[in-house]
Amino acid sequence: MQKKEKPTDKYLLDSLSRALNTLEYIAENSYSTLTQISQATGDNKTVLYRQLYTMQKHGFVDKTNAGAYVLGHRLVFLGQSALKQNILHQQVKGVLQALTNQFNETSHLGVLNDSSQVLIVSKVNSEASIQMTSEMGRTLNAYCSAMGKVLLAFSSADFLNRYFSVQPITRHTPNTLTSREELVKEFEEISQNGYAFDNQESEEGLFCVAVPVRNRVGRVYAAVSLSGPSSRMQTKTEEIIKALKEAALKIPKLTDSLNMNK
Repeated sequence: MQKKEKPTDKYLLDSLSRALNTLEYIAENSYSTLTQISQATGDNKTVLYRQLYTMQKHGFVDKTNAGAYVLGHRLVFLGQSALKQNILHQQVKGVLQALTNQFNETSHLGVLNDSSQVLIVSKVNSEASIQMTSEMGRTLNAYCSAMGKVLLAFSSADFLNRYFSVQPITRHTPNTLTSREELVKEFEEISQNGYAFDNQESEEGLFCVAVPVRNRVGRVYAAVSLSGPSSRMQTKTEEIIKALKEAALKIPKLTDSLNMNK
């Protein structure tokens, strides 16, 4: 993160700009000390300490016992609120609602974030008593989630090489694939079939089906899924795949104005 120049716009508040700059640094680096933040932002330690103290009092940052700063609980709440109000969710929730109504299972739209995790950007809950516990804004491991496997399967070889070089592959259930060879083989099958399963790989008892969402030139930029208990989902898999593929054709038309699918 580069040090930011002093704002020249007469309407910008310099103190607020610096505080936001600090939040961005903590978000990007996490567990940051006062000295590290000061060196990165160029702010005086005394002023920076008061800035952090104020944000800590409002819940925007927390301070660990070791003296490092992390994002605070208040930002989690604000992030959830922002996601619920975001235009993308408003655009696609009708398509997801139709899927949920048809199967009474939870529907999701997800994309890969900068950390190559699946970010849930839209979700519609089912009314079933047993359902997937997830929230908009939550991230999922890509290698063991249906949406993540779809997004990885349609990524370039260079991207996958970088992904496997930095991503720890850990076992969450007895069904989790943990070797690169097994995962690459499954990605090849997914790219051929056009859908992916999470067969109790991220969580025992959970079964998910996902398909890719493509832009006008065929590039995959998102995934849409249905999730629920394995006992319910596996009895209607073929029907779910067909419905998901139909939904995936509708989503790019709804998100075209948001520059999500270029």
